Amino acid sequence: MTIVQTESMIVITSRDGRTTRLSPDGKKIKDESTNIERKTRWEEGKLVTEISGTSGRATETYLVNPTQHELLVVFRLEYGRDEIVRLLHRLYTLDAR
Repeated sequence: MTIVQTESMIVITSRDGRTTRLSPDGKKIKDESTNIERKTRWEEGKLVTEISGTSGRATETYLVNPTQHELLVVFRLEYGRDEIVRLLHRLYTLDAR
């Protein structure tokens, strides 16, 4: 995974080449190939992105642990009449190469 941050954009490229663009100033960014739209903001040191265009309410939260060189990504999806909640945790660790 490669993460590049500029003043107005954060670009995350996964190992398989998929790219996610985040605008942490709250501007919506739409991925034309998937019709998924993301609205991102900083919240108490975490990067939180609300995702629309999925089958429910989805958020993805990015938390950095600099002392352990880790990035935790928590994906939360609420869906259905009963508002079923699904959580997916992904932990990335810096490769010491």
